[in-house]
Amino acid sequence: MSKAEYMKRDEMVDIPGFCVEYLVYLQVIRALSPLTVREYYLDLKTFFRYLKQKKKIGGFGYIVSVKIHRA
Repeated sequence: MSKAEYMKRDEMVDIPGFCVEYLVYLQVIRALSPLTVREYYLDLKTFFRYLKQKKKIGGFGYIVSVKIHRA
């Protein structure tokens, strides 16, 4: 089995920039597994695809700021 690699920023084009920054934080600062970060990315990608399709959102420009709270 080959070693999993971290995702690069240019691979994360289907999600807003603030989500990309969060995933980079998880990779670099929190040192989460590459597979964990990839799964987080896929979950976010699916969620934003849902928003675009079901809620008729054209893009991510409407998101001005987001606060992320640690649980």
